[in-house]
Amino acid sequence: MAKDGELANIRGEIDEVDRRIVDLLAKRFKLVSRIPAIKERLGIPTQDVERESSILSRVGEYAEENGLSSRFARNIYQAILGSCTEFERSIRRKTP
Repeated sequence: MAKDGELANIRGEIDEVDRRIVDLLAKRFKLVSRIPAIKERLGIPTQDVERESSILSRVGEYAEENGLSSRFARNIYQAILGSCTEFERSIRRKTP
């Protein structure tokens, strides 16, 4: 029975990590929501390939430093960056 409790505890910790990940993604999107107006004012395009490349490199390094696959982390971040870019585009379309 102790193993069942141990499993439940670990799963509870995983659930908390998942909640924190979602909280951080929500915070990232709130920050991203402020960017379109600035880019519009400066005449900068929505997508910044150089910035995305820099982020992916940095994330890959962070992953390796923490014992994770660089490729795994970059794949996740490609999805995040793609969603953020689409979010920015949707905001810019709504701006008169």
